[in-house]
Amino acid sequence: MSRKSREPMFDIDTKQFKIILDRLTPKEYKTAFRKSIREALNILRKKAIANLKGVTTKIDKKDQYNNTLRKGIQLKVYPEDLEGIVHIMGNFKLKWFQNGTVDRYAKKYRGKPMKRKRFTGKIDASKFFTNAKSQTESAVFNKLNERIQQNIIKIYTGTK
Repeated sequence: MSRKSREPMFDIDTKQFKIILDRLTPKEYKTAFRKSIREALNILRKKAIANLKGVTTKIDKKDQYNNTLRKGIQLKVYPEDLEGIVHIMGNFKLKWFQNGTVDRYAKKYRGKPMKRKRFTGKIDASKFFTNAKSQTESAVFNKLNERIQQNIIKIYTGTK
């Protein structure tokens, strides 16, 4: 079934929607917005995880701190300001996959200086988070608009 052939569940004009907004309490209003923000930002989080899988296969491997790279991509919704954020600073290693590193060399071995530096590697910048952000920006805002209306209607009608 195509999206256009379905009838909308609710037919709302702006006058009715303003009346509904006026009848909501501030707590109900904030709840609807928080849910909508979380659902919309989760699109970006999931895309960032998918892009990270393309960079490294070990996103679920635990490190010495019992953290994984997947857990490092975090979503936070601020209840008072009605805004949210998705960031990669939950695991310090993710910034290396995002921005890359310079050529690294070992200068000491077991605490003693080596005669010649030994090349230990370099991580190329993958920009997985920046790409995820640009790929999902319009989808996030569309989902946010759609879910705000749906959540407000759910709260107004009392359905779960």
